[in-house]
Amino acid sequence: MSISRSVFGTLSTGETVPLYTITNSSGAFVKISALGCVIVSLGIPDRSGKLSDVVLGYDTPEEYRRKPKFIGVTVGRFANRIAKGRFSLDNQDFQLECNNNGNALHGGSNGFDKQLWNVVETSDDRVSLEHISPDGTAGYPGTLRVRLSYIFDESNALHLHYEAQCDRPTVCNLTHHCYFNLAGHQTGNLAHQTIQVLSDGILEVDDTLIPTGRILLVAGTPLDLNEPVPFAQLHGLIGTNPLLTTGKGLDFNYVLHGSGLRKIAQACDPDSGRVMDVLSDLPGVQVYSGGNLNDEVFGKGGTAYPQHAAFCLETQLFPDAPNHPEFPSTVLRPGERYDHTTIYRFTIG
Repeated sequence: MSISRSVFGTLSTGETVPLYTITNSSGAFVKISALGCVIVSLGIPDRSGKLSDVVLGYDTPEEYRRKPKFIGVTVGRFANRIAKGRFSLDNQDFQLECNNNGNALHGGSNGFDKQLWNVVETSDDRVSLEHISPDGTAGYPGTLRVRLSYIFDESNALHLHYEAQCDRPTVCNLTHHCYFNLAGHQTGNLAHQTIQVLSDGILEVDDTLIPTGRILLVAGTPLDLNEPVPFAQLHGLIGTNPLLTTGKGLDFNYVLHGSGLRKIAQACDPDSGRVMDVLSDLPGVQVYSGGNLNDEVFGKGGTAYPQHAAFCLETQLFPDAPNHPEFPSTVLRPGERYDHTTIYRFTIG
């Protein structure tokens, strides 16, 4: 294992953005930018040993600040949506910045994805980055100190370890918004790739993607992903299945089986042989198949990222949880530690 540091680019503010590359003995690698705590590239071998970059991204840090879609970034202080940007905590009401159809999404327009994180620790197989979010940022109470450690190992597994602490009661829900295409980011569609999610139900949402509080059972529906399903099969139902039509494909928070660190999902590209297992200790995962990508989104090397060019598996606590006491709590208090792990593990099938 080895780690190297280079300069990713310079922001319009004049700040220099470092880029860290972790490489294992097979040549597989991950590139991490301090801007947005982004996974810029992830080089994974196919069954013949050929490396391909399997995540969407941009060539410069300024593009990550300017362009939409949250491609490759770390999301906070609250992943997903909070209805009307409002919640109450300890009998005090809070109003957040609303940046998505009248709701708060992914921490607001200047969330963790737009921040230059501090690199606080490196070794041959890891880099740890930290961000301090001041009290009142986007309307959130309390100063929140967040650390994300990336560990890449010899078995081509990428570990993400999230930690956070606060100085007054707040809400916290962190995730990673990596867009994966196991055939390579430049291929433009998911072709024959399959998705499996170990879950019996999804959170029902309204037309602005806010949970109603109900869990819809997926058995007997096209949204049952307990066995691998081709993305092409799901996308072929857009226009005939109301749920898939509303989200332009998959865009659902799946309620996961079990607890603790366990396998929660798998994606596979039969053509290259790449298989990605996802392990997490969180109760939910937002499964998104890139319905809002379009031919106006251009990424690394000028590559067009059209609709359904990639998928996301965003492990998280539930959206709008501060307004749903029946959901797992997202409240973080002084003296407590937010501590969660997600692993993207790559093999050949």
